[in-house]
Amino acid sequence: MPSGNAPLSSGEDWTAYLDSVFAPGGPIARLDAAAGAIDHAVGRVGRRVDVAVMIPYPDPRGTTLSLGGRTYKMTVDSGRLDLVTAYLQETQRRFAGQRLANVSLAAFYWLNEAMPDADTALVPRVAASVHRSGARFLWIPYYTAPGASRWRSFGFDEAWLQPNFFFHPDVAALRLDSAVVRARATGMGLEVEFDQRMFGDWRFTDRLEPYLAALEGAADLRTKSIAIYEGAGALIQLSRSRDSWHRALYDRFVATLQLQ
Repeated sequence: MPSGNAPLSSGEDWTAYLDSVFAPGGPIARLDAAAGAIDHAVGRVGRRVDVAVMIPYPDPRGTTLSLGGRTYKMTVDSGRLDLVTAYLQETQRRFAGQRLANVSLAAFYWLNEAMPDADTALVPRVAASVHRSGARFLWIPYYTAPGASRWRSFGFDEAWLQPNFFFHPDVAALRLDSAVVRARATGMGLEVEFDQRMFGDWRFTDRLEPYLAALEGAADLRTKSIAIYEGAGALIQLSRSRDSWHRALYDRFVATLQLQ
């Protein structure tokens, strides 16, 4: 994604991402092993965990981007679409090559969390390419993202709204109430957000609880899938904490999601 004055991504960046995802002992391999271990422990056979892989942003500000020995023009939608289509095919090729027993490639996730005008014609064509591959197309726009309310018109199968509450201590908890209203009005699900700052920075210690309170009061949103952003292993740390406040928060977190 574009970030400040950072250089635009290159084809090497796109390839490096896939290399990291599909590395021996990488996240896909670990998930496959973990899912298999759990199924074995509970005597369950044949269940597969669905995986969505991110699509990097084909930034139109770039001139060209090379991937897999081919060069694509970023200044035209046809070049951007051809790049993304090649990326989808490479992802599926790598997934099939891993011969995974317990996970399935079920979806692709559009990285850009907004829908600028430059993308409104491209993204529906990307959606069509994703659907032709047999996968679903997912999106998680930020709270005030342009185009968020029109997510269905862009071809997404499912979308979740980011409340963007946890990360901004100056934002009041009423943001969660507003996020629930927006999610309902647009047919979106809701994202829960937190990271490791909740353990060491007083400004963030109590900012996960309002998400749970909002979901507890929104039975309709609990019937939908819920997206979770947890930064730097915060969920694992919360689950292992011996602090009574954190234990109660984790138990409430689990109970809230099980109400779906």
